[in-house]
Amino acid sequence: MRAARLDEAARLSAIEAAAAARFREQGLAWIAEGPPVAPHAYAILIEAGRVCVAADADDMPVGFAAWYPLDGCLYLAEMDVLPQHAGHRLGAALIGELVRIAQAAHMPALLLTTFRNVPWNAPYYARLGFRILDANGITSELAAEIQRQTVAGLPPQSRVAMRLDLNESLA
Repeated sequence: MRAARLDEAARLSAIEAAAAARFREQGLAWIAEGPPVAPHAYAILIEAGRVCVAADADDMPVGFAAWYPLDGCLYLAEMDVLPQHAGHRLGAALIGELVRIAQAAHMPALLLTTFRNVPWNAPYYARLGFRILDANGITSELAAEIQRQTVAGLPPQSRVAMRLDLNESLA
């Protein structure tokens, strides 16, 4: 685990595109066919120190997590692992790194939004200790993020917001 470097922004877009291909098997081909986040957008997050990568033995990123502050918490905006590296607990390691970052910044929790029924989305995060938020747990900032995603085309009925309180340990 390490911080992403600016010259890796295009690599992050490529990782995202490769990981998105798995959504075809869930009947969500439109996600697989959609464009990934542009490298310049990742460059902005990298410059802000908001992207960590899981690198291989050659120090080449094979997975990453991008985040920003939301509601005083760390919001996981994107996490992807190359399909050929899936199943090696890199996602859990990336979440562990985000926990470390959030704790160092005295943030109380990690937040995310994800697909309810995609196996490597909500069920996966639940195994790591995240819990689904009900309407009472969704603040105005998180509601605004959910609305932004809805406008971007993500169907709200298939999505959930989740929270990992940092006093809880990872599975």
